[in-house]
Amino acid sequence: MPQAPPREKARNIRSPELEGVFLPGDIYRHKNGFYLPKNGAYYKFEPEEFEQYKKNTLFQDYGRRAFNIDRISRTVVPIGDIQENQIDNTGNFKVAKPRGGIDNAFSSGFLDDAVVLLPYDRILLNETFETLKQELGGSGWDRALDTVHFTHRFEDSVVKEYESKDTAVSIQTSFKKADVFIDRFVRDHPLVQLNGVGHSLGGLIVLRMAMRHPGVFNSVSVLACPAYGIEPTEEMEKLITVVHGLLKAKGIEEELSQSLLELWGDADYRKKLDTFTESFTKAGRRLTSVFVENDRISTKKNATLKGAENIELSRSSFSDSITDPFGLKAHGRPLREPASIEAIVRSIGKNPRL
Repeated sequence: MPQAPPREKARNIRSPELEGVFLPGDIYRHKNGFYLPKNGAYYKFEPEEFEQYKKNTLFQDYGRRAFNIDRISRTVVPIGDIQENQIDNTGNFKVAKPRGGIDNAFSSGFLDDAVVLLPYDRILLNETFETLKQELGGSGWDRALDTVHFTHRFEDSVVKEYESKDTAVSIQTSFKKADVFIDRFVRDHPLVQLNGVGHSLGGLIVLRMAMRHPGVFNSVSVLACPAYGIEPTEEMEKLITVVHGLLKAKGIEEELSQSLLELWGDADYRKKLDTFTESFTKAGRRLTSVFVENDRISTKKNATLKGAENIELSRSSFSDSITDPFGLKAHGRPLREPASIEAIVRSIGKNPRL
């Protein structure tokens, strides 16, 4: 049986004009030590520890650099003081990866208080990314300890898929909770890098986290993500009015669609997102956006990101305006499409622990 061709290694090049600029995620070199500025302190590596950290986080593969500095002006935390297994600030057991490491963080589109406060080692199984997780397993990402799921609703010890009642939560509310989560993650895992993967609204949440802590992310991949919100076309507003009425009849005050319409008109948000995506890729990180031609939620207009590898999949034959008015079948297609799965696997690359 012929062997499959090896996957192409992700090529991440730091823009020449940024080679001499210290960026989030970079490290200072002072005398014989190496220092990572984070959480208001300097995490100090001895030379041999830094070599291990570089390997474990694919330091140079994603454009990160080490810069000389004349003096150290913050509190120094030797990484030798960071234990492998310890209790985090919420009293939960955690795996700190004290010599550095990478986690793949999956976001399926909803963030509630229970998830924000979950221990990191609680693996929430969800079918949304099943195809992708299987493919990533071939690149060595098959350990539970290399995975974080942070946007699933968690009720009565059961993971819930996205439901109609979840539309009562605006994207702005999820943004605030995303800030809380990523701040806590960075505080408790100062030496861990992330590959963020988000579908639909989950893509918005991953982008939000990366915008807040760009140095923590090696790559960001979004699938069918209305990154700029939803354009208030006449057709879309009619559809939203119908859905709003149907949900209200069930006692659900739908807020999500209106918040996404408002996001489309938010010039400040658009400017910040454009600035982030361009600077993120110029820094040598990987950014991928995949969308389908006839997806009514994630369109070419609201899913194309500046500086990213933008992949538009051809028109889906499984959606039509009568049986599927929002194009939901097309909306879920990037989760299964070989072209999009391959692009994300290539962007994340092989697990450095191999």
